[in-house]
Amino acid sequence: MKTRTRVLYVGNFGKVLSPGLRVGYLVVPPALIGHFAEAAQSLQPPPALLIQATIAAFIEHGHLARHFRRIRHVYAERRQRRRPGRNLKRDGIGPSSLSDCRIDRAYDPGLVIGFTNVQTQKANQAARALASALRQAG
Repeated sequence: MKTRTRVLYVGNFGKVLSPGLRVGYLVVPPALIGHFAEAAQSLQPPPALLIQATIAAFIEHGHLARHFRRIRHVYAERRQRRRPGRNLKRDGIGPSSLSDCRIDRAYDPGLVIGFTNVQTQKANQAARALASALRQAG
């Protein structure tokens, strides 16, 4: 039996480019564009046309793709730097419970550890802090 599903991608340019933009996006299947466009008309006023046009030009000229490539490189560098260290919060690592990420099903115990907010030059120090905390936890 074949089931059909629809995938919607929701994002926020504030996380990608600048928090001050306060512009989100929604990628929907072509057949649903009309429905979502109609629904969008009933929401808050849209961002200024100049902001929308600037973001569109930024994407069309390939600047967003270049930004993503650069960020992927930065994150890859951070993942490669792993040595022991000390204070997690000070180094920008704030682990959270895996169960905080659940919607309606239970997960085995675990931690979600993000590193995207750690500056590249502090990645070694942050990795050492994480390793040290994990060793102390036993």
